Amino acid sequence: MSNNRCVVCRGKGTCEHCGRGDNQSRITLMRRIVERHTAAIIERSMVDAFSASAYIAVHDALSPPNQMKLEAMPLTKAINIVWKLVK
Repeated sequence: MSNNRCVVCRGKGTCEHCGRGDNQSRITLMRRIVERHTAAIIERSMVDAFSASAYIAVHDALSPPNQMKLEAMPLTKAINIVWKLVK
């Protein structure tokens, strides 16, 4: 993951490429990345299909209260925790 600006909307977060224009949840965006097997910018960070797949696997294994805590964290911190749990 790296902090990149979207080339379509120039970091404004208003295009479908970013996926933030219609206020979709992070898990919905991650599932879209895995479904399309591509990468996308979420919360100003580039997320690839492998990281999104790991995030989904951990998210689905958590209890609902812990899922909410994972979604409330900043993305970079959440991904770091996901990789620790995947190991």
